[in-house]
Amino acid sequence: AETLAPSSAEFTATDVEPTIAYADAVSAADAANRLISPEVSVTDGIDTYTAEVGDKLKWVSVTARNGALQTPTIDRAGVSTWVEATAESTNVGAKEAIDNVDPQGNVLVRSFPGSDGLEVDNADEVTSGIVSALESSSDYEGDFDYKKTTAPTKTMPAMPGYESYAYPAHEGEKWVDINLASSTLTAYEGQTVVHGPVDINHGGVGHETVVGTFHVYQKHAAQDMGCTPEWPYCARGVPWVSYFEGSYAMHGAPWVARFGIGSDASSHGCINMPVEEAQWMYDWDELGTAVVTHY
Repeated sequence: AETLAPSSAEFTATDVEPTIAYADAVSAADAANRLISPEVSVTDGIDTYTAEVGDKLKWVSVTARNGALQTPTIDRAGVSTWVEATAESTNVGAKEAIDNVDPQGNVLVRSFPGSDGLEVDNADEVTSGIVSALESSSDYEGDFDYKKTTAPTKTMPAMPGYESYAYPAHEGEKWVDINLASSTLTAYEGQTVVHGPVDINHGGVGHETVVGTFHVYQKHAAQDMGCTPEWPYCARGVPWVSYFEGSYAMHGAPWVARFGIGSDASSHGCINMPVEEAQWMYDWDELGTAVVTHY
């Protein structure tokens, strides 16, 4: 086999002139910096997104022709990349709705309401505005416009025997059974009781609790209730609040001594619960959880 042996070689260094003259490079850099010096920002109506220097450096195009640097220009594609990425970060995705159906495919109930989404539909217009502003050495303040994207709907089979329950749940679905006649609340997953029945208080005469099938749409660990001129009461720091329809909510009621039959029709329409029970419900329920109130 061949063996490697040390060897030597001589190299000669030769000075060469740079392809681009230093002065020309400095001049081009200064021109590029001036080109992107204006402020650029876009708002979604809530937050404002400002292009940083590092972002704008990617918007500059500098080419050489016959050994000479050309005047820096704005690269529309680079601007568009930033605009599209920023727009994407503000989009709100549609959430799929769910319908529970019987064996024939008939819709029994809307299990999860879903929600439509929002998607920026003027990204090209914003890109053009930024390019035009920079080319005229002007600051740019733009707005994203949005189009609605419709939420899809899927179906889930209601569990057999659903007729015996207040709600035709699908397998494993969380839902809340509020029986206003017995003044109790029971939490289910599918057709399995996971908590309760819990004694509650509900709305009295003139302040009756709404009846029907609803969904949890807003939650607060603590919140002031009433406390404005249009309400006849004020309760500060109400704990463990789960709203299911308008101003109707399940929540803790530390000011209440007794719950259930005999003291039940005493709220202004909300479902009053012992604080520890309201916390359990708050921790368990989710946005979209079905709430059924009935007699």
